[in-house]
Amino acid sequence: MNDSPRFPDDILWEERQIALAPMLELVVTTRTYPLEQANQALADMPAGRFEGAAVLVA
Repeated sequence: MNDSPRFPDDILWEERQIALAPMLELVVTTRTYPLEQANQALADMPAGRFEGAAVLVA
């Protein structure tokens, strides 16, 4: 048996908004890679070849 509480799927999977983000003037940077270059993205992250998040696109 699993004692974990059950959450409605919409709470777990729908998009979320962080209310403080606009007030903090966050700057988000991403680097996109074609899906075929996923291995390159994984190599670039620890090597520090970019700042921010790597995003794979199909």
